[in-house]
Amino acid sequence: MKPLNVIIIGAGLGGLACGIRLAVEGCKVKIFEKNHFAGGSLGSIRLKGFTFNTGAEYISAPFLFDQLYEYAGKRRIDSFKFRDCDPIFQAVFPDFKRFALYSNPAETVKLNPMLSGADLQGFNSFTEESAAIFDDIFFDYCGRPVDENTFRFRTNLWLRRMNPQKTCEEYANEKFQTPELQQLFGFWPLIGGGNPKSATHLFRAFSQMFQRWGTAVPDGGMDNMVQAIVRLFQESGGEIFYGTEVSEIQIFNHTVSGVRLKDGRIQQGDLVISDADAAATYRYLIDSDRTRYDSVNQAKTKISGISAFVYHLGTRCILQERAPLAPLNILFPEDYDRFLNELFDQKTLSDHPLLILRMASKIIPDNAPFGCEALSVIVPVPNLESINPWDHISYSYRNHVLDLLQNYFLTDIRTNLIVEEYLDPIIIKNRLGSHAGSILSFQPELQKNGEIRMANRCRDIRHLYLAGNGAHPGATIPGVLLGAANTVQVIKEDFDKE
Repeated sequence: MKPLNVIIIGAGLGGLACGIRLAVEGCKVKIFEKNHFAGGSLGSIRLKGFTFNTGAEYISAPFLFDQLYEYAGKRRIDSFKFRDCDPIFQAVFPDFKRFALYSNPAETVKLNPMLSGADLQGFNSFTEESAAIFDDIFFDYCGRPVDENTFRFRTNLWLRRMNPQKTCEEYANEKFQTPELQQLFGFWPLIGGGNPKSATHLFRAFSQMFQRWGTAVPDGGMDNMVQAIVRLFQESGGEIFYGTEVSEIQIFNHTVSGVRLKDGRIQQGDLVISDADAAATYRYLIDSDRTRYDSVNQAKTKISGISAFVYHLGTRCILQERAPLAPLNILFPEDYDRFLNELFDQKTLSDHPLLILRMASKIIPDNAPFGCEALSVIVPVPNLESINPWDHISYSYRNHVLDLLQNYFLTDIRTNLIVEEYLDPIIIKNRLGSHAGSILSFQPELQKNGEIRMANRCRDIRHLYLAGNGAHPGATIPGVLLGAANTVQVIKEDFDKE
């Protein structure tokens, strides 16, 4: 591959991974990051001895990090290490019934009394059928670049065979009889920001990914991992410019020529990779007034994804639990269907939402001072297109989330609360630059051409590529790393032809 001048917008994991691969290929790579830190949504917050990870807390398919380091001729284990986490997560239902999913299906069966009779048969069938399609989804679909030709092939053959029109909820209802298990094994699209009632059942591949490779956390916190990858990028020859925001992608004759920075400076480049939110990239960084682009119009017609309310809190003691909790817990509400309808259809703030409770100090005690506890609660909420006045309702919603959380503990949380920080969709929008504060860009919906997210190569603007939220395959850390590898592959193919 000939040396190229590469500009990357954003120093998130996708931008860094693209930058490492291209720098190793001999390209001159510059990353422009509007914040004064790398990692995008990945990182850590430290408050008075407490450590709270932002963005993803757990990592699956760690071999993808090994591959990235090997590409640069180094070993990941010499830079940072992972600590395994099992169970993968625990579901807790309103009557305190619990179901823990382990990486080993036999252990899941052994340790969950809920699995018996027809439900046991359903679980075995669910696991076997998910394993049968997993390689096709993970390696052949997610692990390959997408373009019109591969879409056409998959639409006619691969996707038809998968019967993707069946929703995840429908598939789970066929396999299980117990309502709680139907909810749990149908909820997988939520991980990618999708509605279990309408999103394809192919999202159940998440369950197989966790069972095949388990989950882990990076020692020293998520920001320790991010800084290690930043060092790898810089050691490979790349440069990062912090506090430098890109205001426009420069385009001449439908071909990228560089970027304009917020201070007015122009940076020339042979190609531009946007690690920013795909919706924001097409809506705000491309001047489509003078020239109409199909890709921009397509992005504007896509449904914006959900946002989140995130609440980090640290307590002066270890909280006594009403029922044993795991490091990662999915707390289902009394009326789960109502919550989904409010979130995706009515786009209103639910009084009884699903809660994702992370208790990081259960895995790494150093995340909290001795005798204390660190917790994070993530609540899926509508984006800013539907609910905007968060500056007036954030604190009251924080109180409501705290009341809901208290139901799972005997110890009074408020009197033992010593540190806290909460992030609403407005803060998320400002930090990540995402359109409408969406945490995973577009709402993932399978299109007739086989596309769930935007292609890594822009279809009608030459030398513009996407590696951020909303780009194929997207969602979860493995999806980001696969997307970065896909993006570099199509760049090499494009410039080798030229």
